[in-house]
Amino acid sequence: MRPASLRNLAHDHTLVLVNGKRRHRSAILVWFGGVTDGTQGPDISTIPAIALRQAEVLRDGASAQYGSDAIAGVMNFLLKDAREGGSLEFTTGAYRAGDGDAYTLAGNVGLPLGDRGFANLSLEYGNADPTNRSVQRADAAALVAAGNTHAADPVQIWGDPTVEDDLKLFGNFGHLYGNGLQLYGHANYANKTHTQGVLLPEPQYARQYLQSRPWQYAACRRRARRARRCTGRIGELSHRGDYRGPAGSGGAEWRDERFTIQAGERRSWEVGPYAAQGFVSGSNGFPGFPDYTAGTWTRANVALYGDVEFREPADRWTVGGALRVERFDVFGTTTNGKVSARYQLGDAVSVRGGVSTGFRAPTPGQQNTFNVQSTINPETLDLVDSAIVPSTFRAAQFRGGRPLDPETSINTTAGLVLDTGPFTLTADYFHIDVSNRLALSQNFTLAADERALLLSEGITSARTLAFFRFFINDFSTRTRAPSRSTAWTSWPTRSACSV
Repeated sequence: MRPASLRNLAHDHTLVLVNGKRRHRSAILVWFGGVTDGTQGPDISTIPAIALRQAEVLRDGASAQYGSDAIAGVMNFLLKDAREGGSLEFTTGAYRAGDGDAYTLAGNVGLPLGDRGFANLSLEYGNADPTNRSVQRADAAALVAAGNTHAADPVQIWGDPTVEDDLKLFGNFGHLYGNGLQLYGHANYANKTHTQGVLLPEPQYARQYLQSRPWQYAACRRRARRARRCTGRIGELSHRGDYRGPAGSGGAEWRDERFTIQAGERRSWEVGPYAAQGFVSGSNGFPGFPDYTAGTWTRANVALYGDVEFREPADRWTVGGALRVERFDVFGTTTNGKVSARYQLGDAVSVRGGVSTGFRAPTPGQQNTFNVQSTINPETLDLVDSAIVPSTFRAAQFRGGRPLDPETSINTTAGLVLDTGPFTLTADYFHIDVSNRLALSQNFTLAADERALLLSEGITSARTLAFFRFFINDFSTRTRAPSRSTAWTSWPTRSACSV
């Protein structure tokens, strides 16, 4: 999982486009901690680098143009569209420590599709060995010294997992007809296998399990269908005036988003034979998704949008505005706008600035995810489950959980641009206020009467569920900083850097 971020905000505050179309988000929520904890953004690692023609980055609030998620900015990945030629790449490497051997083979080819069409196809395949930067834990070493022969050395691996059969396929298609009508589309497929260990329980807490298995390594199997979405643009109307008048465009958009959790194998979540010895239900470490958490959740929204731009005849100044009205079937209606301007001070120097409002709707995954991890109760030293549950889950409702609301933002930027042709410098200052931000609540302890109620409703994991958290609209943030980027272009090379 490789999400993207801008302006030091969360991954799902950056909108990702492919060929100008919204990229579906990953089915996996990432638990990295900090501002990214619990985010659900698109996984850009599924796009083979060899398939890209160029990448465009807009470091400015753009919800008035693109809708939800574009609080920090927009990344647009443009695919190759050549109808002939191709390329082949092979890369390999390893770490100085002698592990992590990896290789990648990638290829791209452009094919004609009729007289005025193209089919551009890309493939990437690779494998990577694991890395290990661990030393034996002191508690495990003490256990071995006491006579336990079941502990591996080291018992806990810190490093990259084994990656097998990392396959990525991407196709970009288009055809231009004589009447100006264009048919276009793109499709991709990605699949890989990660293998890594799960360590439970810690040696210092293993005394109650020595009678059976003094060191248990429990592999877990979790299966979740990737989230899907379908975006349909109903229509787009545009009008272009002459240089003395405004230029504008507008349109409508409909989108349906689905998030599906598929139940794991029954043995990955049911109460097993070692429960009598204190083990939690399901696979230790990361239990599978129980059948009572499986389902499909949908969310649909429709939007009307438009923008207009006024330009001085000599092109010394430009003023633009955008407005978007969007209705979600869960949250209701939101309206966002943007005003921007540019003024040319000289032949090579311009100043620019803008003010916009934005929003980010909670994802269907954040609304419905059910994530369980095995941990140690610090008071009783028992092995227990700790869960992240939906805010509308019965246990969460006992603690004030309720349906999630959208985040809202106000984005202000100001700066200057120096463009001499070969050399370009941009320097901006941005100020972003985000309200109603989503975050995980504190850890709550499940009371005995609450556990009994959940068990009576068939939620078997409640037997060993000790702690739980859920998403809440919790706080506001202010992010502000200068931003600078430079680029120098000379044929045939180009170099750029940004700070």
